[in-house]
Amino acid sequence: MFSYKKFVIHNYKAISTPVTINIHRGIYPILGVNESGKTTLLHAMMAFTDYNDLWNGDSSTGKQGYRHIDKVANIYTDTSKAKIEAEITCSVEEFQTIIESSEIEKEAVLISKLMDLSKDATPLTINITREINGEKRYLLNILVMNEVASNYISEEEQHRIASLMVNQKLPLIVYFDDFKDRFTGIIDILIDEKGAIKSPGDTNVKTLEQFFEVSFKNKEGEAKKKLSNLATDTNNKVKEIESKLQQTINTLINDQWELMAKIEERDPPKIVLRIERTEKTAVNKKEFNCRFSFTVEDSLIIGEEKEIRVFDLEERSKGFLWFFTFVWKTSFHPNKNSEKSVIYLLDEPGSYLHSSAQQGLCNVLEELAKDATVIYTTHSHYMLDEDFLNNTYIAHKDEKENKTINLCHYTQYTKIDKTPQPNALDPIILALKVEPSLIEKMLRKKALIIVEGMGDFYAWQSFLETEHKSNLGIIPSTGASQVLTLLSLALIHCHNVLCLLDDDDEVTQLKTKHPDFSDYIRVITGNKDITFLLDENELKTFAKTQNSKFNKDNLCLNDKKQLLKLIYAHSRKHKIEFPETKKTFEKFFNSEIKPLLDNNT
Repeated sequence: MFSYKKFVIHNYKAISTPVTINIHRGIYPILGVNESGKTTLLHAMMAFTDYNDLWNGDSSTGKQGYRHIDKVANIYTDTSKAKIEAEITCSVEEFQTIIESSEIEKEAVLISKLMDLSKDATPLTINITREINGEKRYLLNILVMNEVASNYISEEEQHRIASLMVNQKLPLIVYFDDFKDRFTGIIDILIDEKGAIKSPGDTNVKTLEQFFEVSFKNKEGEAKKKLSNLATDTNNKVKEIESKLQQTINTLINDQWELMAKIEERDPPKIVLRIERTEKTAVNKKEFNCRFSFTVEDSLIIGEEKEIRVFDLEERSKGFLWFFTFVWKTSFHPNKNSEKSVIYLLDEPGSYLHSSAQQGLCNVLEELAKDATVIYTTHSHYMLDEDFLNNTYIAHKDEKENKTINLCHYTQYTKIDKTPQPNALDPIILALKVEPSLIEKMLRKKALIIVEGMGDFYAWQSFLETEHKSNLGIIPSTGASQVLTLLSLALIHCHNVLCLLDDDDEVTQLKTKHPDFSDYIRVITGNKDITFLLDENELKTFAKTQNSKFNKDNLCLNDKKQLLKLIYAHSRKHKIEFPETKKTFEKFFNSEIKPLLDNNT
């Protein structure tokens, strides 16, 4: 079987030093932040195949595309030619069939040499190089018989042989851009009364042909016939075709939705397909515009009744539109057929999905990779699965060498960054620049205090001195009854934990009911609420500066809690002066909390 073993990218756009991407069946995540070169790597592999040139677009006409074969010269070394090299393997017999169909001048001599090689049954290793500048021709090098390429095969013949292998035998390379690829829900094609399809090479036509092929796969030769006969079929016949195509797309949507599992806690909406035919008069013949319209039928609860509503695809969420486009393109790609395996190049898949749906998307990619290779880029750590780690790579730019794009296995990234990482998976977090959540940040502190609610949190964050907060984490609970739950979790990460609670009946009952935790509980003695630690005069002075309707002379408990929230927001932007209040908090800190930090040193 013809297969790709690796790609080597030379001088393509921002890639100055050769970048190697090894290829086997399975899943290959390429991680990296924005502008790290992830898309460039995928575009380079896409540029190797001449059949993907049609997706490039045309800037002169405004035709949209990926521009993967435009302006490919290296931006740092203008004199170097951009080229993509692929190492492939095949059996001697498979290569011989290609030679026989290529009609090369010295075919007999070459086949004779191949027959000698076939005696040891060793697969051939062949390098195919495509220069993306200029004529974009292929060059061939058979590694076990180097003299053959130069002595027996002309450059024209090398291109012809390589092109046959790339287009007919090697796995199909399919690129999908999460941001540019959007299915609008409408496809128009022109068919004349004799069944001839206008612009048969158009990607929409080819996609529809694949859609028909999948839908009518059990009836040989019927798919293209059904598409070309749409112009003259009866209305009832068109309805039958509609029904079959609709069944196909909904089955695929349902299967993929189930794999995603977490995309939504509901059944997927139903896709409705309609085929509309409009007669047009052309020179000496009739033409029919056949419009394929895809809409979404969903059930909604209006009042107390369930109603069915129909929406255009583009009226649905970006997440669902991405999901539909992904299923459409991976299932009905124009060049896809059952005889060739596929290499999917997926650029930022699932960017419009929430985190749990991204995790579910990993299941879809795993299913896709059972009979294919999936190479995808991402800057989301939710798009990783433990089973993918062995093939996980990091794209990065070399700051010392003109920021040229590089690629390395994630385990090698610490050697580049030089940052000590105790956790084996830390290079991934480091490369993606993942910021820990508030809770994660707190759990990394030397000591933790758990407070009863957000008012307490605002108070300690506002009035505790900065040098103390660098070593102390403050975690708010939702009330005294939930403090012990947080305490149990916190003790897993940090031994120095203290619960600061109000002096009230609820806390007294809590200590009595759970005496084992009493060593971790401190009560603000004599105060029913954290607001009693605030200096009343300072609080009233601050209240007068606010436009809110506070009773400045007699602040109630709710007023004080609202003011704490305002003080916290204000303190994050400006230095705030509450000297007496800060003295009270500092005194409590020194007596109750500071020993925690001292014990940790």
